[in-house]
Amino acid sequence: MDNKIKFTVENRSFTKALKSCAKIINTKNALPILGDVVITVSDNTNATMTAGNGEAFIQMPIAGLATIEGPKDYRFALSPFDVKDVLANINADQVLTIEVDMDKPMMTVGYLQGKFSVPVERADEYPAIPTIETHDGQQPLSVVLPAQWLLREVGAAKIAVASEELRPVMNAVCLDVDVEGVCVVASDGHKLYKNRLHYGLGGTTPFILGGQPQNILLDKSIFGILADAFAPAAALDQKRLAALASADDDQKQKAPQWDDCTVTITTNGHHVSLSIADGTQLSCLCCEQRYPNWRSVIPQGAPYSVTVEREAIVRSIKRVQPFASDSSQLLRIAVTTDPISGDPCLRLTTEDYDFSKTASESVTLQDSTAPDGFAIGVKASSLLEVLGTLRTENAVINLTDSSRAITIQEEDKTSHLLALVMPMLLNEK
Repeated sequence: MDNKIKFTVENRSFTKALKSCAKIINTKNALPILGDVVITVSDNTNATMTAGNGEAFIQMPIAGLATIEGPKDYRFALSPFDVKDVLANINADQVLTIEVDMDKPMMTVGYLQGKFSVPVERADEYPAIPTIETHDGQQPLSVVLPAQWLLREVGAAKIAVASEELRPVMNAVCLDVDVEGVCVVASDGHKLYKNRLHYGLGGTTPFILGGQPQNILLDKSIFGILADAFAPAAALDQKRLAALASADDDQKQKAPQWDDCTVTITTNGHHVSLSIADGTQLSCLCCEQRYPNWRSVIPQGAPYSVTVEREAIVRSIKRVQPFASDSSQLLRIAVTTDPISGDPCLRLTTEDYDFSKTASESVTLQDSTAPDGFAIGVKASSLLEVLGTLRTENAVINLTDSSRAITIQEEDKTSHLLALVMPMLLNEK
């Protein structure tokens, strides 16, 4: 193989791939080469950047590359930490001229104001990205989901992801796939988040491309990488869809549905791969433990519900929360009647008798079927987190009794979002 190559690339695309790939690299690695990124120049215009930590790998395209001289399928490895800070201070629109000579071995980067050189190494020892193959005679499951929806839901669900060494399965977001759609679920035992996307994706694209429905577990360690690598492409496509919304009927008819803004997820139970249309691929190990039956903890047929303005109750909780005990964060919620207006309201109370601190506030309810005097205790920080995942003006809180979990939903009949908060014992006097 020819040991030299020379190519040009826009600084913006090169730096973007470099920063995204650097986030997956661990400080300490079993193999020293895992501290590097691998750049593969396939031909005159196509190149990819790959990075990993032994358990997860990401491969991203490098847009706007042009080879001046050199062979095809040229691979080399370099430390992203040697160059990313320098490239961040070079104008994003500048075109970089990169020369690699494996005989030295060095990479020289030329730009408008000057040039710099850093050492590189051969990529022969770099581990291959795991391929998703048939396991135990079972065809891998492959599903397609809207990128914007997946990124939004994983971002929302992470508020309920646990941090447990003994049960690593709880440190993941579960994609519960069935023939009718997918549920995004996360729970840490104190709170639960769930949302559902129904089959069809609003278009003609099949939901399940192959394999049998099963749970797909995405460990929290990849959340940041997933958002960083996939969000820009999804956001660009969202702008295209927004522009399409104002187009005439003829333009809408000609426009493809769910093309650039979908994520294809493939798993065989041991590895899972997520990829989007621009060629970005994220692969990681699956947690092989069985995810708990999350449906069994959701109370069915709650007899009472209250509707409250979401921002109003959030502001009230933030005002009374500092007066709660640091150890328990106990918030007492009671349904009562405003003595002046006669309207139903929620009375929020916190107390810390060790430091002689108490606080209480009333929040007017939009609607209520709960009896006057109904009270329940919850963790203030947990309630704030789940309220932060709602996107409607009002929140609907479903109540059963003081010993059963409360569920919170959006005031939207088409919404499938549900959050759950476990109760805490009230020391009623």
